[in-house]
Amino acid sequence: MSCSEQQVSITPRIFQRSLFYLLLLLVSIGLGTHAVEGGVEVQICVDSGKNENAWTNEVVLTYEESAFAFSGVPQAYTDSGIRDDWPNPFRVAAEAEVDLPKGTHRLLLRSRRAARVWMDGRLIVENPFPPIISDGHDPVVYPFLQLGKGVRFPGPGDMEELVEVNVSKGKVHFRLEFFVGGWAGKRAMRPETGETLVAISLEGERGFQILSPEQSIPLTDAGWESFYREQQERLTKFDQQRRNERRAKQNRYWKKRHAWARDWVQGEEGAPFSSIDEFLTHRIETTNAVIDPSPEALHFIDKVRPVLQDRCWSCHGKGDKGDLRLDSKALAMTGGGSGIPALVPGNAEESYIMELVLEEHEEDRMPPKGDPLSEQEVSAITQWIEEGAVWPETVVTSEIDPVELTEDWQFLRRVYLDTVGLPPTESALKEFVEDRDPEKRAQVIDELLNDPRWADHWVSYWQDVLAENPTVVNPTLNNTGPFRFWIYEALQDDLPMDRFVTELVSMEGSQLGGGTKGFEMASQNDVPMAAKANILATAFLGTEMQCSRCHDAPFHSNTQEDLFSLAALLAQESLTVPVSSSVPMDKLHAGGRQPLIEVTLPPGSEVDPKWPFEDRLSDKELKRWLRNPDDTREVFALQLTGPHDKRFAKVMANRLWQRLFGRGIVEPIDDWENAEPLYPDLLEFLADEFVKSGYRLKSLARLILNSQAYQRKTSEDLTAIQYFAAQGPRQLSAEQIVDSLFAATGKPLETETLTVDIGGGRPWHNAMSLGKPHRAWMFGGMANNRDRASLVLPRAQAVIDVLTAFGWRASRQEPRSYRNSPLSPLKPAILNNGTMVSWLVRLSEDHELTELSLKDQTPEKLVDSVYLRLLNRYPSEKEKALAVEYLTPGFDDRVTSEDQWLVPEPPDEPELFVTWANHLDPKADLVALEKAEQARRGDPPTSKLIPDWRERMEDLVWTLINLPEVIYYP
Repeated sequence: MSCSEQQVSITPRIFQRSLFYLLLLLVSIGLGTHAVEGGVEVQICVDSGKNENAWTNEVVLTYEESAFAFSGVPQAYTDSGIRDDWPNPFRVAAEAEVDLPKGTHRLLLRSRRAARVWMDGRLIVENPFPPIISDGHDPVVYPFLQLGKGVRFPGPGDMEELVEVNVSKGKVHFRLEFFVGGWAGKRAMRPETGETLVAISLEGERGFQILSPEQSIPLTDAGWESFYREQQERLTKFDQQRRNERRAKQNRYWKKRHAWARDWVQGEEGAPFSSIDEFLTHRIETTNAVIDPSPEALHFIDKVRPVLQDRCWSCHGKGDKGDLRLDSKALAMTGGGSGIPALVPGNAEESYIMELVLEEHEEDRMPPKGDPLSEQEVSAITQWIEEGAVWPETVVTSEIDPVELTEDWQFLRRVYLDTVGLPPTESALKEFVEDRDPEKRAQVIDELLNDPRWADHWVSYWQDVLAENPTVVNPTLNNTGPFRFWIYEALQDDLPMDRFVTELVSMEGSQLGGGTKGFEMASQNDVPMAAKANILATAFLGTEMQCSRCHDAPFHSNTQEDLFSLAALLAQESLTVPVSSSVPMDKLHAGGRQPLIEVTLPPGSEVDPKWPFEDRLSDKELKRWLRNPDDTREVFALQLTGPHDKRFAKVMANRLWQRLFGRGIVEPIDDWENAEPLYPDLLEFLADEFVKSGYRLKSLARLILNSQAYQRKTSEDLTAIQYFAAQGPRQLSAEQIVDSLFAATGKPLETETLTVDIGGGRPWHNAMSLGKPHRAWMFGGMANNRDRASLVLPRAQAVIDVLTAFGWRASRQEPRSYRNSPLSPLKPAILNNGTMVSWLVRLSEDHELTELSLKDQTPEKLVDSVYLRLLNRYPSEKEKALAVEYLTPGFDDRVTSEDQWLVPEPPDEPELFVTWANHLDPKADLVALEKAEQARRGDPPTSKLIPDWRERMEDLVWTLINLPEVIYYP
């Protein structure tokens, strides 16, 4: 089969054909009419560089499908395996032989864009190019064909045409051609298929079947949804295979890179210990041996150290203003640039630090920012100095005693949540608890690290850290493309993290379709690459450069020139500092006091691309490992991820550690300027292991998850938590809460497609689609009600409300390594009364808890199952007794007779939709209000359970969902 060679646009309707179509017929008889064995052969055809709505002829990919139906097509990829766009528009051509009975049948064509069907070389039906949407005044009620009861209706934006065909032989050759994407003037449309399909209704039959050479697929809602899931699963596997084939072409280079990195770390002095627990045990024993519980030590720990940390160390820690360091006793006694010791133990009057904090003149008094020290704080420091300035090396005042290991159920819940972001199933929990294999924990860790849901769990973390910030409506300040899909695929493929960073920094592929070029985008930003440089430095170097955007950082060593040098590397050219990215110093000086900040890079300065940090790769090493020395982005990535000082490896190890313990070895994890690692040797060891593994995050995760430190019980002993002798209390992330509740109850996560233009008629950059979410990371900022109330997506918003209450951000204009999730009455309120939770509690027909309730079992068994699903543990005796007592009335008669079971009737008309094309129709607001009410009501309860008993069961589910342990790690 080959794509047709015609370069012509089709006419509006089939009855308008003339001599022109006779010519097409003659051409097509000689093209693409051979049989395809076993399935539907599909080709993606492009017209490179023309961007025209024309039938194109260059084949770029051939694959096989099971039917003439398309919910999507394979993804385009760059040579590096990064998501890309097919040339827009592109055409899909599909053909196969289908065995049909003789007779006169009805054939249906549905498509999002122009499409046509050929039967035995004869053009029999077509859909035209759709009109351009311009003003939003299309009617809410859209036309549809009367195809019979139960036949799936077309979706918004999909066109359909019906013809009769006469079949006189068994084997019939069909060919479908359709467009994806297109142009409205100079504006690209979203390249999506909608629900493009060919279906047939055989003579004498009422319903339609999707045309297929080997399957029977009814064109019903259930039939399409089943086919959709299967096709999406096939496409996902096919895409993974193809992008890994692309990446394999670069594997030789990366294999050498990783060997170079391993040689680098193996050439260093070996670590004193070979396991995480040995490091921690040694440090705890060492700390216990030097504990100083004296009153002077306690005074320093309780009264003095907090003042130094909060009011002094930002400037006089690693920031060392005036060369004065106040983060250790020895450095404080040495003094700063003045040569005067800041600290004279036993003599407060001779200690320069006291002169500074007691200075009468405001411009000379320390600290220079904020209120002066209080009388109590001054008194505490004075007493401390007079008593000898005791400065214990540790802040521990009592012996550290590691807590015991978790019970099996606690471990399994924790490790599931930390790897795949979901709780274990009831069967997995029972099987694990009953297993007597001493290696079972290591085995389940390996299984979970190989689980594809690892990617689903970890995408949201990198969305925050990398400030992924797409919006479905016109982009505004600092919006990006949705590069979440590249993150997902990179994690799914277990891409080494140095390669992950290199692909990210390349900023190539699709900007709006999920490639790393989406990271490049920063709408309405005067220096977008400065924003990206700060994100990368924060994420992978632990170097905070936000302040350097407009002036030299007051509490950090980096300057504005440092940031703009990095930005120039990413921009691949010299950059000029705009006035809008500088602080006017004349206004600061007008206040009279010496300002804390300094501008050493005046507006209008030109900054060349260069790596501004010391101790990086030599020119010789750069030349050796750069594939393209002229690519400054590759220079950036190599300097960032090379093994030369292990900063990247240490930052990555620390990020993973913080994610699994709730606290990093270095804090804060994204700003190391004034921070010291609690366990420097352990961090060094983890970084080495990370490099030796080939920079694979899962290998390092396996090491940590198998440690006793990770598997210890949770404690509220702050000292034990600080020294990782216990796990601290950890709240689930917003995404984990949402995903876990849907998974535990078995209620499908069903919302609208995340777009305000479901019909696909608006230009792509003005109306993005984030797809239909099945996990919480797939949600994004809607920003849709700012334009029209009719464009609100109520089901999606109900989920977003829960996510937001627990710290998720709809807008990520800046990177963030920690979620801001303070105590708030909104959290229990939304779990008590929120719309989403009402869906989870109500036992509807598609609810797994409904199926569980229908099983022939005792109340005791049912209660056990509900606890295992929702809390991942068995109930206590008291809990079980209360729950059984509550569920027992009516339990034996809870199931209704089958003649009372309601079977929903298929609708006579399609569901009304509001989309950009019709959102100004007066009826749109009414439809939107009705949809909001439907979302609030949720699905109707099952008719298979007696209402009184069903409500009792729902009460139990609601009670357990609202227990605090649902949102906390064990």
